[in-house]
Amino acid sequence: GRWEHVRSLTIALSLILLLLPTSMHSQQPFNTNDARTIEKGQWQFQFLNSFDWLNESVAPKSKQNWANFSLGYGLCQRMEVGIVVPHLAIRENAWNAGVGDTELAAKVQLIPVVPEQRRFAVSFATKVELPTGNSEKSLGSGYVDWDNTLIVESTFLGWTHRLNAGVTLFGNTSTGIEGILVKTTIANYGYSI
Repeated sequence: GRWEHVRSLTIALSLILLLLPTSMHSQQPFNTNDARTIEKGQWQFQFLNSFDWLNESVAPKSKQNWANFSLGYGLCQRMEVGIVVPHLAIRENAWNAGVGDTELAAKVQLIPVVPEQRRFAVSFATKVELPTGNSEKSLGSGYVDWDNTLIVESTFLGWTHRLNAGVTLFGNTSTGIEGILVKTTIANYGYSI
């Protein structure tokens, strides 16, 4: 009935917006985190790769590849810890590659995800990024970064909605050449369906 009509309209509008040609400037992607945590005693490995053409303002640097290796462990019920080690490659006159800034992370599920109940799940994630990448070669920021994120998740109309609201208390959000390169306090948010 009515909800199917709303869902169909949402899908149609999303497709139209995706297909409209447009030009825009942007920062590095903000990936929304989910509220779930790794099961107690379980390990989880994730790999993310991002290849980007860089803005002309950072010429002669033209391309960047970011390979992110993440290992997490379910420390206890509704709490996980992890380490993320990125490998960056930046194209200037030749490719310059190496280890980027390493992250130590933790996430706690404050209100658990219960699929059969229509309520919000809430988690809190924090990470400290250590300056292990060579900042002279743009592989690291040279700063210690501390980020905190509130994660709210709910299922509505058959879709999972995730809202992340965070703050970088000190440091920056740089990953190689991309992101906010200035050491400051940064507020950010992201929403995904």
